Amino acid sequence: MISFNLILHPRELQANSHMINSFFSSCSTSIMAINEQGTSIVKYPKSYIKLLNDFGLYSDKSIAVTFGSHLDRLEEDIQTLLLDLRKFIKSFGPDIIEDVRPHRIAYAKSLTFRTFLDIKPENDCLIVSIRKGRTQPVIAHTIRNMQESESIKPQIKDAYNTIK
Repeated sequence: MISFNLILHPRELQANSHMINSFFSSCSTSIMAINEQGTSIVKYPKSYIKLLNDFGLYSDKSIAVTFGSHLDRLEEDIQTLLLDLRKFIKSFGPDIIEDVRPHRIAYAKSLTFRTFLDIKPENDCLIVSIRKGRTQPVIAHTIRNMQESESIKPQIKDAYNTIK
């Protein structure tokens, strides 16, 4: 088996992660990573994922994204808006499915996962995309205050009722 040192800057790791993943899975290596404070040498034969996690360049998919993790990065008034919309949507009934994803929260009706709403939390607003059906265009709204949130609630309820 071949063993050698590979010197990569974090930006290079991020830009070439797909190539690096295949490369590291097939050999034993010693990785020298250059961080902002200087140079550190970390040796992980076939365990490079820890190094990539340390630099924030790779996320192990077993780490779940939670609703709380979205809340944590929002301003306080936007947190209130998101929690209010969530409570409103969940009040529709037991068939509501909330699917928390890394960049958005999807709401669907029943196990067939008919998505009628996506909420993309931004630091200072919520981008709410309403879908009334597969053939209907998605209607997007940027929500920054409670008045805007209240104004789209009838559209959200209508989308829930008409999604097929």
